[in-house]
Amino acid sequence: MNTYPGSNLSRSNYNPFNTNMYQMPMIYGRMVNNENDIFPNQIPNDGSMAYFPTTDGNKIYARAWRPDGTIMSVTYTLDQPVMQQTNVVQPQAQQPQQPAQALQKQINEIEPEIAHLYKATLSIDGWVAGDTFAYIQTVPLLAIGTGPQVDSDSVFCSGAMCEQTASPETNQFLVEALGIINIGRVTLGSDTVTVEVSEKPEIEIEAIWQIKRG
Repeated sequence: MNTYPGSNLSRSNYNPFNTNMYQMPMIYGRMVNNENDIFPNQIPNDGSMAYFPTTDGNKIYARAWRPDGTIMSVTYTLDQPVMQQTNVVQPQAQQPQQPAQALQKQINEIEPEIAHLYKATLSIDGWVAGDTFAYIQTVPLLAIGTGPQVDSDSVFCSGAMCEQTASPETNQFLVEALGIINIGRVTLGSDTVTVEVSEKPEIEIEAIWQIKRG
């Protein structure tokens, strides 16, 4: 069971709209069929590079936002074409590794380290009495865009975040709600998230977390 335990940060110096508050090394991106499957909202807006390996193992597309608001695009391709399979079988020790196999191996090593964004809506009326904490709420966890299924072995890569609104008053309530959540306890289940808090937030909130495979 993976949880995001409460931090010792006071709410006075907590910044819920700073997605880099909890900094852990991660790789952004996902598997794609081709570059048409890449959408701008899947590229981190902090200038980090996102990597999109193709499902056939022949290319990796790299994308990042430039300061001027345009997207930098880099494509990594195989130096040699993928060799066609033949009926000639070499002894296992003598079989050379095909370029596509080598690239796929690298993709398989990178993919578990890719963090994805997930969201969950915590309603005002959804809180019930808890045991360790005063209140508890379990809600469905949905991927923003694409992402693997979340389970109890998945790992948090950030604390709870949310989108800002146009209302400063609403944003202040969101700041307080996220502060309550992040000093509580958050536990992942099968495409669910359980949040335990010491006091009940005064606003419904769509909380966002960065999560990767365990």
